[in-house]
Amino acid sequence: MQKKHLNRFTKAIAAAVLSAGIFAGALPAQAASVRDLSKASSYAREAVQWMAGNGVISGDQYGYFNPAKKISRAELVTIIVKALNLDTSNLPKTPTFSDVPASHWAYKYVEAATREGIVSGTGNGKFGANSMSTREQVTVMLLNSLSLSGEAVLSGQGIEGLSVFSDEASMSDWAKASIQFAISNNIMSGTGSNTFSPAGKATKEQIAVILYNFLKNSEKINQSASLIRKPIIIFNGDILKLTEDPVVQNGEILAPAQAFVKMGAVVTVDEAKTGVVVKNITEDKNIYFSIGSSTAYVNYLGGGNPFTDPEAAGNAVTMAVTPVISGAEVLLPVKEVVSAMGMSLDRNTKTNLLSVKDNLSAANPALYNALKNMLDFKGEYKTTMSLTMTDTINREEIMGLEYTMEGANNGSDSTSLTKLKAYDPIYGEQKEEYQVVKIGRQLYSKDMETGVWSKITVEDALEQGIMYYDQEADKAETQKLLDSYGKMKITFAGTTVLNGEEVTKYQIKAGKEFMYDLVPSDLLGGLSLEELYNKGINMKIEAYVNNKGHLVKQTVKLTAGMEQDGFGLELVLTATAEFSKTGENINIANPME
Repeated sequence: MQKKHLNRFTKAIAAAVLSAGIFAGALPAQAASVRDLSKASSYAREAVQWMAGNGVISGDQYGYFNPAKKISRAELVTIIVKALNLDTSNLPKTPTFSDVPASHWAYKYVEAATREGIVSGTGNGKFGANSMSTREQVTVMLLNSLSLSGEAVLSGQGIEGLSVFSDEASMSDWAKASIQFAISNNIMSGTGSNTFSPAGKATKEQIAVILYNFLKNSEKINQSASLIRKPIIIFNGDILKLTEDPVVQNGEILAPAQAFVKMGAVVTVDEAKTGVVVKNITEDKNIYFSIGSSTAYVNYLGGGNPFTDPEAAGNAVTMAVTPVISGAEVLLPVKEVVSAMGMSLDRNTKTNLLSVKDNLSAANPALYNALKNMLDFKGEYKTTMSLTMTDTINREEIMGLEYTMEGANNGSDSTSLTKLKAYDPIYGEQKEEYQVVKIGRQLYSKDMETGVWSKITVEDALEQGIMYYDQEADKAETQKLLDSYGKMKITFAGTTVLNGEEVTKYQIKAGKEFMYDLVPSDLLGGLSLEELYNKGINMKIEAYVNNKGHLVKQTVKLTAGMEQDGFGLELVLTATAEFSKTGENINIANPME
């Protein structure tokens, strides 16, 4: 696979060198075919001239390139195919797309790019030939040309680098990984000091510069891609992090047994490491393997060993690959295990991206299970929150609130130190501080002026406005979140490092249905969210899960606006919760003993 890509880019580099030395900035004489080079931006002239000189781009019938003109998908694909010197012969008898028939001027280029997995359609059997290309679409096509999946980028690099762009939120989820790769390899840059303009329409001169950079640095780019190019397994939206990478053998994928455990299966390997059994959690489905054998037995219900049981012949299947031992891991055929477990498998043979789906499991199960574990949270926590309300008519802040609570929880016992600062124009700034220890149902509150502890009841705390960590209330809120889990739009956002620990990041967009489940109806005063916040409401959540399956951090940002009867209000709420020492039994003592 790698040799194929090196050959492709070697040809491109050779063409560049023969064209009079792009690295020295010398310009080939053939560039005269573009008559309006002077109209190109100064940053693009070298690229336009070189691309024209090498036959990648050309002018119209009058020799004009029109560098500032927006470029269509058909034009973009044509330039990419020419730049990469792709084979445009061996075309299908029937056109792939209804809007690019065999008579279309870009037909052979679109079909070649489709065959190579560089492009796909826009739906309904159409390619969208005349649609203008966006900047993020360009990054995806270039990533596809490397036979590199976005998931491989997420797994190998993550997308934390995109946080430097103020318009990261407007990037399509399907393009973020390719944008990350393009930026990190200097294929593309932003459109301003901190913007990328993902939906911005690409111009012809921009494409010339992008492909010029792509070809000029192709060896380095391909090396970067080769470091992260590998088979990737996605299970219900989660990229599986494995101690050993899956491998390709005879065109099939073998994955470590750990992968199937992460899918909820039970894997048993005998002491001699010659026999392996994979069962689903309800044990009504199974598959038996023998290391080195191309025969497996599916749904064998006998009490013995199917390899020695004559009655198991009807359960036998023949595989194209055999299970193998690799170091401490057993590698098993993905296709056979997934089929035996009753799950579905979709494979991209260009990138070796495998997507496994189990309709009986939650989407992004690592996140779901981490949230579920929070129902019985034990450990240390810290929560911070900031809330501002602004009069949008007079442009003045009408209320501000800052809040922190930190402490520990162990079953029905907890500690909490709460600091609250509020501001409004009438009462000015007010500060409150509470320290509470909860032992079972008994609360102990500290007088922050005298340092003296006293017993109080839950009712006392409620009446006096004393804040404390209530595990039961927190559990109820977590359960509401789990009950509405299916209404969240979750994006696996790769890995990052928090406090020296590698964690998986999820980005969540909460729609109105989800927010209705979380917001008590009595707080809305009989109105709908749309009626109350008629200028819009938006909630975004980020969650971070470590390799132990623990939620370590969660952030929420809520923005909402309303305007009625000459009054306008903008509400912005941000909150962060951090968790540590999860699962540990932390000693919480009675402060009065």
